[in-house]
Amino acid sequence: MAYSEAVKAIETAAAPVVIPNDPKPTLGKVISAIEAKPSKFKVAIEDDHAGEIGPVVDLMRMVWRGHAGRHGGPGPTKPQAEMAVHAASTLVQWFSSGAVSRTV
Repeated sequence: MAYSEAVKAIETAAAPVVIPNDPKPTLGKVISAIEAKPSKFKVAIEDDHAGEIGPVVDLMRMVWRGHAGRHGGPGPTKPQAEMAVHAASTLVQWFSSGAVSRTV
């Protein structure tokens, strides 16, 4: 249950930034949209690779692919669920605060 709620939390925070007009946003759609046009998104931390969105997508993809049980398989283990919840907490904060945003 915690894992599913973590996925939903990421969807709720990221979809308005990434796919605001999608009536049925999913984490998979969010990931696909960013991967299709990564230059449309930026992150707040600037370094030699200023604003690269790749690590954000990697974290979302890890949660998405690890979502055991979403298609009827066995549910996640306690460590998997805990990691998903912590990743979701970070991602939700980044999207909600504007640390991850659109460039255009």
